[in-house]
Amino acid sequence: MVQHSQTDDRRRLTEVEITQLLSKLPDWKRENQTIIYTHTFNNFIESINFINCLVEPAETLGHHPDILVSYNRVTISLTTHDQGGLTPLDFQLAETISNLVKTFSETSGKQCNIN
Repeated sequence: MVQHSQTDDRRRLTEVEITQLLSKLPDWKRENQTIIYTHTFNNFIESINFINCLVEPAETLGHHPDILVSYNRVTISLTTHDQGGLTPLDFQLAETISNLVKTFSETSGKQCNIN
């Protein structure tokens, strides 16, 4: 996990840092100054339940994703708008989201497991 001071979390990353951090998130892709992840769930209800799982980690970081829902497909986009690009916060939240997807998909009740 990316760990910096709170002020440092909002500093814009260099190209080298972005490449290194993105290499640890194979399911995410980069488009300009945004990282994007798309996941297909079994149905609309699962999609919405998963989105609800994002509330706590996003609020905890004070960093909120852009989310697009197309029935059972959820696309999450992360960038730090006030910095005009990618910051450590984007990668912290991306890592959390990737972990949530794994635990969410593994539970038969499709429950959040944030720990």
